Amino acid sequence: MKWFLLFLFCLIGLPLHAQLDTAYRNRVEDAIARIEKSPARTQHIIKQKGVTYRYWLYKKRLFKIEKQWSEKIPGNHILENKYQYYLSNGALTRAYESALLLVNGNRDDVHVWSATSYFKADRLFYLRSLGHGKTEDEQYDIEKETLHHFRELKAFLLTQLK
Repeated sequence: MKWFLLFLFCLIGLPLHAQLDTAYRNRVEDAIARIEKSPARTQHIIKQKGVTYRYWLYKKRLFKIEKQWSEKIPGNHILENKYQYYLSNGALTRAYESALLLVNGNRDDVHVWSATSYFKADRLFYLRSLGHGKTEDEQYDIEKETLHHFRELKAFLLTQLK
């Protein structure tokens, strides 16, 4: 009987969970696409100490925040970083983080890592990671790190809004 229930769960439960997962991501993406097209959305740019900060307001509320910077690292390499976060009612719903390593500063020889994650009630809901990077490290806690980067960037940009 236990084996039958386990089989039934795998047959019905897992595909049902995947459908709920996809439905949530689709709702988030649809809301983002709708706001991105809206004329009520405004973009603002701050450049400070080699870092470019961007934030978008929608109906006077933060909708999207972004941070981009490059840094030289040992071996004459350049690391280009980008953090991009989407908010709904002040809470994180979608995060995109990427790192592009230019070997010897050459755009023809690159290593790419990126992660797109979806959050629900400050908890990681879904993660898609591409390339070799932070998410391959067993010790790396993507939920904790992403929320930390998001909160830090949001706090900085909120001080700029005043």
